[in-house]
Amino acid sequence: MSTQELDAQESSKTFDIYMKSKVDGRLYDGRFTTVKLDIGKTIQMGVLKAQYMGGMSNVDLGYQLLAESVALCQVAIINKPAWFNEPLNMRATDVLSAITKEVRSFEGSFRVITTFLDGLKDESSNPGAGRAGVESQSNGSVESPQVNAGSPPTLVDKQVPSISKVS
Repeated sequence: MSTQELDAQESSKTFDIYMKSKVDGRLYDGRFTTVKLDIGKTIQMGVLKAQYMGGMSNVDLGYQLLAESVALCQVAIINKPAWFNEPLNMRATDVLSAITKEVRSFEGSFRVITTFLDGLKDESSNPGAGRAGVESQSNGSVESPQVNAGSPPTLVDKQVPSISKVS
């Protein structure tokens, strides 16, 4: 197998969906192929989601997740059955959820998201190392920022007050 074929195989996943929707009672059967999202596809997904939300950010979380699922599937899935050509016209949210789960599972199998705070921590302790908001491929381990349990975190020049439960 050539290096190109191996690379193409590692950057995509094919999966099958065979389920009867509890929403519309139809049987959905089909083969899908999803690809790893590069930076351009990630931006494209964000733009689609924003378009579906009408540019509003104070929309119910359920609708935001639905818009994100459709956008992710439209960008990441490169081969699909004809019944999935227009996912916005589907009623079977349970089927969309199953498809999205497969796509997210593949995407999550190789991607580690570092946060803005991780980038700042790296930069302050080692100037020039790490950049905020960068995604990296990894063996699946995720490093969390260190927080001193004894004192509240400091934000710029202010301390965040500790909150304790009153009996």
